[in-house]
Amino acid sequence: MTAFAADEAVVELEPGKLPVLFVPFEYGAVMIITTIFSLGLLLAPTPVLAADPVPSIDDPLRTSSRHPDDVALVIGNEDYTDVPDVPYALRDARAFRDLLVHTRGIPEDRLMLIEGATRQRMLDAVDELALQSGPDTVFWFYFAGHGAADPSSRERVLLGDTVKRNQSDYQHQSAPLSEIEQRATAQGARVVMVLDACYSGLGRDGEALSDDRPLVPTYSRPDNSQAVVWSAAGPDEQAGPIHPARHGLFTYFTIGALRGWADGALDGQADGVITLDEAHSYVQAALRGVESGRTQQPSLERRQDAPDMLFSSHTSERAPDLRAIELAMDAWVPPPTVRGIPVGPRDRRALRTTLALSDVAIVAGSITAIIVGAVKETEIKADLESGEFTAGQRELAIRNANTAFAIGYGGLGVSALAGVGLFITRPDSAEGEEGVPVAFGLELAF
Repeated sequence: MTAFAADEAVVELEPGKLPVLFVPFEYGAVMIITTIFSLGLLLAPTPVLAADPVPSIDDPLRTSSRHPDDVALVIGNEDYTDVPDVPYALRDARAFRDLLVHTRGIPEDRLMLIEGATRQRMLDAVDELALQSGPDTVFWFYFAGHGAADPSSRERVLLGDTVKRNQSDYQHQSAPLSEIEQRATAQGARVVMVLDACYSGLGRDGEALSDDRPLVPTYSRPDNSQAVVWSAAGPDEQAGPIHPARHGLFTYFTIGALRGWADGALDGQADGVITLDEAHSYVQAALRGVESGRTQQPSLERRQDAPDMLFSSHTSERAPDLRAIELAMDAWVPPPTVRGIPVGPRDRRALRTTLALSDVAIVAGSITAIIVGAVKETEIKADLESGEFTAGQRELAIRNANTAFAIGYGGLGVSALAGVGLFITRPDSAEGEEGVPVAFGLELAF
């Protein structure tokens, strides 16, 4: 047997046999530990997390309800150019859009979602959808963003996303509720306006919209029997967020109510049928139950002779515990951020996908490196048999082979760390909440 030694490995030759490259102990140990640890992660029981006290409304509730004659305009104005932004307005709009499509049963081609709308864009969209409506149509108009009072008439207006901080600009950059109502009902449709906006001069986080003194708008019943206006707050109240759910407070409970939480809110008898009056009664009670020292009372306005309206007859989702939601709101703290991006429990699915793809890439690279090491072993054999392999070349070849093996087995170790990230960020794991920033840290480190 002929042996050649180097600092990192030993190549042993026997007549008629291939050379064997012995990888140093530390590399083999990495491989063994990685294998054992990965098996442990695979076989370890999953800790079970208690039900979320603030249930999600972002997974659509699908029912058999169908309303093919309805139309809908859903607007989320979150990013304003000159006034404070409206946190979660886009999430609100998307969730309400899903409610109308999947729970109410409005055809997707009869619904328009606008993420960021100026005054003119709002009014043009209303006109476009009104042309598709008729006497049998319910025109749903949803808006999440800033509201205000018109400086001249004190009428309630919805602010476009390019509005300036001075109140004199409101008349030119906002859409009055009366004008939206008039345009939406032009073809005989009934309009239901759901407005997660307040008119107190403050944003969702309490920031002032203008340096001017806030104007208190006039609230009055619609003159049109075809119009219903469902507003998030009273004239001088702030429409706030529910941070644990990452939604507007009014939108969160309104969507929940229409998904079934309001069933039986008026008479205590659950029948699977949800009407607007029933939903409004539930939302009022829910906001009183979780207000945590802040007053926000929604209003449902329509003419006295206007009838109640059925939303869905196939909803059965159970209402959550309001006390648990209040405690979650009181205990909420801003989520950790990674490179300035908030990372909360609802981001785990995307994070796990990123980790899994990274893990696949790492494993692929590791296997490639190990194959390179094996190829180097073959090259060592060929050079030794040719007799042209000097001592210096031999040591260099052994170093290259060992480097490839080190990269390969080291990559498997990193893969195990990515596995840790996948393990601790599982949606049903008790460590999931705290594990998100840890897992992101592992990804950024490697």
